[in-house]
This record gives sequence, structure tokens and C-alpha cells, in this order.
Amino acid sequence: MRTCSIVMTSALLLGGCDSTQLRVEQYGAMRDVLRDGHTEARLRLTDAVGRPHAVGVGALEGLEGEITILDGRVWVARVDGDELRVTGPGPVVGDHATLLTLAHVPAWQAITLEASAYGAGLETLIRDAAGTHGLDVTRPFPFLIEGASIGVDLHVINGFCPVAADPATVGVEPWRRSDLHAEDVVIVGFFAPAAAGSMTHHGTAIHSHAVLTLDDRTITAHADRVSISGAVTLRVPIAN
Repeated sequence: MRTCSIVMTSALLLGGCDSTQLRVEQYGAMRDVLRDGHTEARLRLTDAVGRPHAVGVGALEGLEGEITILDGRVWVARVDGDELRVTGPGPVVGDHATLLTLAHVPAWQAITLEASAYGAGLETLIRDAAGTHGLDVTRPFPFLIEGASIGVDLHVINGFCPVAADPATVGVEPWRRSDLHAEDVVIVGFFAPAAAGSMTHHGTAIHSHAVLTLDDRTITAHADRVSISGAVTLRVPIAN
């Protein structure tokens, strides 16, 4: 098996020379964007979905909101005062990502998980299930989790990252919701081992967002915590 990493001007392409696993593209790095404040535009969202079957998670230019892409549908959440403003499923012309992990997945395989897990335990379940279904789990790959047995804690950034900075020192608050449960929730994420500071926050191998219905409308947000408490469906790319 032949692998390589190619550094480009705006993106790190992970797996671009491997014929057995799809390519994951990284625009911006967590540490550079969220801690060091380099939040300039790196990719137009219209370009991100220029190819079919796009899936991605990230943040808007200037950390003005969260981006979730699910099968080419682009959901963007911004904080507007005390409210959450969400656009989608089409990209807004002029919206750019400063941080985005992106892949294009033409076909998924479904795996049933029956367990109660969160945090590192859930990471292990995802890694082991993907590995037994043909993926190279030493390299990044996208995943989806669907089902009524999912709980999530969420936030939407508001000009800064609440993981990297204390909101009390910034003077504005992110949008937050805790312990949400919705029958239609979909977790959109990437498993990326040994990628803390570039593709994931420190202390985790996962960067994930949620898409769900709240108050009769579709919303999206960064997932601070994901838990499962019964049967859910994990989807990972079909290994070539």
C-alpha cells in the first residue's frame, strides 16, 4: 500500500496517494486558527461542494459560525444576539471557511452499535468498528452516527472558540445547549488519530458536529460531547 501527504497552499491532503482509502482535506489547522487567531478565508463553501457527496465540519471566516456539510448539503449556524441563525441546505454565496475538514464519500457502509458510551469510549467503538470493516484507522476518515439514542452537548462559536478562550474574558457568549436528544440527530465527524492541534482539539481523536431538528427547524452546531445509550447506526466509507 502506498501512502503520501501533500502540503498545498491552503490544504493538507491526507491520503491523496493511497488507492485504498478516500482523501481527507484539511483547510486551516485547529491550533493556528483557534488559538493563534489566523481566521482568514481559506475556502469558498460553494467550492467545497463543487464535487458530489461532500461531507465536512469546520468554522466560518472570522470564527463567525459553524459549518456542517452532509452529502453536499451545507448548514451554517451563526449567533445573532441571543438567537441562532441557520442557513442551508444550499451554501450562501460569499461564505468562506477558515477551518474545514472535508471529504467526498460516494458510498457509506452501515454498522450497528449497541452500547452505552461517550468520550474516549465512543472513540474506541468508532475506531474498532471501522477497522473491522476495512478502513485504515491509523489515518483520518469521516463518519456519521444516527439514531434516537444519541445525546449531545452543543455550542456555536461567536467570534472566538470557547474551548480555547474563556467567554468571560471575551465579553460575548457562544450559543450553547446541553443534553439534547432528538430522534433525527445526525453526528457528522472525522476520526483523526495523532492529529490534535491540526484536525482535532487536544485530548481527542474526533472532531464532530450535529445536525438535528430543534424548535421545528434544522440547526447545526459543534458537538462538545456525544453519548450513545442504545442501538445507533455508525456509517463509515466503504473501503475500496
